[in-house]
Amino acid sequence: MSEGTATTSPNPNGILKIPFLDIQAATNNFGKSSIIRMGGFGMVYKGMLNTKVVVKRGVLGSRQGLPEFQTEITAFSMICHLHLVSLAGYIDEQSEMILVYEYMENGPLKNHLYGLKHPPLSWKQRLEICIDSARGIHYLHTGSAQGRFGYLDPEYFWRRQLTYKSDVYSFGVVLFEVLCARPAVDPLLARE
Repeated sequence: MSEGTATTSPNPNGILKIPFLDIQAATNNFGKSSIIRMGGFGMVYKGMLNTKVVVKRGVLGSRQGLPEFQTEITAFSMICHLHLVSLAGYIDEQSEMILVYEYMENGPLKNHLYGLKHPPLSWKQRLEICIDSARGIHYLHTGSAQGRFGYLDPEYFWRRQLTYKSDVYSFGVVLFEVLCARPAVDPLLARE
């Protein structure tokens, strides 16, 4: 990976608007060697600016997902917590929708829970994850929907109103995943 110059400018929310050329250089022109995975938003790449970053690139030229893109920038601009991933910057030029996050060296939690790339976690490690997750949720508790399918309180879909109980439900789903080492939603499993 080449190292970008990371010449940036803050937007009104304080999140850095990063020049497209810097991200292009940081990801080896979005090369195959930089791909981490395909995500719900688009391709996910690893890159190097001043530090390692994760680059989520929306489908080129598509404006589908624009409201979610803008919401994510706004929501993440208000987040600064030890137990939550930080948004390092974004790109919204040349028909691009790109989000740049800090790189988490140990990868996503699911890789540790489901034995995908790491040995199983000890019960002590699982408990620490649960406690740290609770701290992150406590910090995030707002009242606007920030969740994903499978994690949102089912009552939210009926009432369109989040409550403290909604956060408790979502946290319970995360606890289930950590303690049982199973995804919350798995279409390949029989309905239980």
